[in-house]
Formats: sequence, C-alpha cells, structure tokens
Amino acid sequence: MRKNEDMIKTYIDKSICDAILTVGCQYRPPKGGIAQVLSTYDDYVYEDFKICVNSGSGRTISKWMYSIYGFYYFLIKMFTDRQVRIVHIHTASYNSFWRSALYVRFARLFKKKVILHIHGGDFKNFYNESKEKVSAILDMCDCLITLSSSWKSYFESITKCRIVTVIENVVAPASLFQQEHKDSKLHMLYLGLITSEKGIFDLVDVLERYKDEYQGKVVLHIGGNGRTEILCDRIVKGGLEDYIIYEGWVSGEKKKELLNNCDICILPSYAEGMPISLIEAMSYGQYVIASNVGGIPELVSSKVGELHNPGDVVELKRLIDIAIENQDCIRRRRQEIRSHVAKYSPVSVATKLNALYKQLLTD
Repeated sequence: MRKNEDMIKTYIDKSICDAILTVGCQYRPPKGGIAQVLSTYDDYVYEDFKICVNSGSGRTISKWMYSIYGFYYFLIKMFTDRQVRIVHIHTASYNSFWRSALYVRFARLFKKKVILHIHGGDFKNFYNESKEKVSAILDMCDCLITLSSSWKSYFESITKCRIVTVIENVVAPASLFQQEHKDSKLHMLYLGLITSEKGIFDLVDVLERYKDEYQGKVVLHIGGNGRTEILCDRIVKGGLEDYIIYEGWVSGEKKKELLNNCDICILPSYAEGMPISLIEAMSYGQYVIASNVGGIPELVSSKVGELHNPGDVVELKRLIDIAIENQDCIRRRRQEIRSHVAKYSPVSVATKLNALYKQLLTD
C-alpha cells in the first residue's frame, strides 16, 4: 500500500521496492532492535515494503504460528510474485540465525539473490559453536550487511561471500521539544532488554552501593522488557525507589518524552552489534555512557560520550560521577551530539540500500 506522502517521505525507488522481499520479525509495535529498524524502514525508507514476518514475541504457540505462517507466505511469494528478485533477510544469532538459514536455502532454490543483514551482537560466540555450519550459510549469500566496520572485517574473515558491506542502523527523525527539568538531578535513560547480558544489573549495583552519595543527584529511567520481576524486586529490596523508575515497555509519546527530557543514555552491555537505542538517544542529543563492545566504539567518540570495559563497575561509577559534575555542559551539547549521527538518518541509509540493490539487480 502506498504511504501518505504528505506525512512520510520515502527514498527507495518504487521499481526497486517491487523487486525486494524482506524477511524479518514482527515489528508492530516494535519491540527490540531489529523490530525498530524494520518499523523505520516501513515508515520512512521504502515506498512499498514487502515483508514476510517469520517470528513474533509472546507465548511459544504464538511464536510457532508466526514461524509456520511466515514460511507458508514466503513460499507463496516465491511461486507467485515474479517481481521479487532479491530476498533481504534480517537476522541475529542462535535460533534467529537458524530460522533465517531456511529462508536462505529456499531463496537460493528459487534462484533469488540473497542479502543476509546481521544484527546479532553475540555472533562471535555463536559462530564459535558451529563454525562450519554457520559459514556454509554465509557462503550461500550474495551479500552480507553488517552494522559497523569492525563487524565487516570480522565477517570477511569467516566467509567467502562476495560482498560484505556496512549499512548503518536507521533511526526515525527525532521529534524534539523543549526539555522540562523539574529538579537538578542527572536523568539517565536505559532502553533495552532487561537482562544480565545488557549490564543493567551492574548499573543497579552501582546505584544501590552508593545510594547515600547519589541522594538527590541522579535518577535512572528504565524502559524495556525481560527480567522485569527481578528488576522491580531489586528496586524495592535495595530501597531504590527514589533512584530508579521502571517505566515499563515504552513507545510512542512516552518514549519521545524520555528521549527529550533525559540527559544521558546508558548501556553497560556485554555484547552488542550497533545498538539502535544508543543511536536513537543520540539523535535526540543525549550524551552516552556505554561499554566498548561491538560497533559502539565506532559510534561513540569522546566528543559525545564515554566508554568503559563491560563489567567494570568501578569505571562505570566514575563516568556517572563525571556526568553529574558536568550536566550543564552535557545539556548545552545536545545539538552537537545530534549532528554526530546524521549518517543513521533514513535518507542516508536509503541511499546506501538503493546503491546496493541496484548493484545486485544488474549483476
């Protein structure tokens, strides 16, 4: 269906859209990094977004239904839609990759060009568990899309795929409004899966250990799903109600409010690709405190944030302390930080996708 052009500007040529079938997870509403990327693609990048949804969230039976129906729909498109010439598959690691591998094999069977767009931050550990099987799937693809230069170099070392390229994650244009500071506290924002691997409980440990020192100085807003019961239990038992606000799953106007009003985005993760939450926060001008994993060091320079080793809670505390002392300076630099992530805009990403699709269609 053609989008309302008064509301949404699209950049991928209509003739090229007709030739692309995207395969990816359920993304309405967007929950998770890949879902957020697909949602932005649909709203801002493609004029006509042909997509096969191959996975969903929720209960096990719901996930199975998405998988079964998705593959059935995919086969129908392969048999009936003669315009489709490229299958663009978005994947992560582990189950997501093996599910995507089925689509890679069948797309090749139907003589389609295959793009595998890899988002998984823990891909190196996953690859080490099944090197030959994973490489066999990667080698079947016509193109691998990675999220950063460091990931590009890594995949070039493990596959014979002819084209390995970087296309950055995309974020929707920021919806800016004037910050509302009702107190003098530093407002920190964590958006993402609530799990130990994301380092969120390291952050809770710091706030609990030094809560007397941080009284009246800092508050952490957390938005996401996952181990929410453990998080809420830690907040209550640690007496952190004045320091941590669990916002639930945030989207829409609530998410825009947090992105506008919080001062820094914090992500002490142990593994990442190129986290969409950081890019989105920076598009609103938020300063960053994050771990130096995956593609994050390519995203966050000393001008826009600070990095630490994952699990180093001493350094994490030191960076929070510096941010507290310099929060006025951080707030004045929001425009500078916003300009730092221009290459993640829909028009920039669409330009790269256009060029890649044209290359594959003319090969």
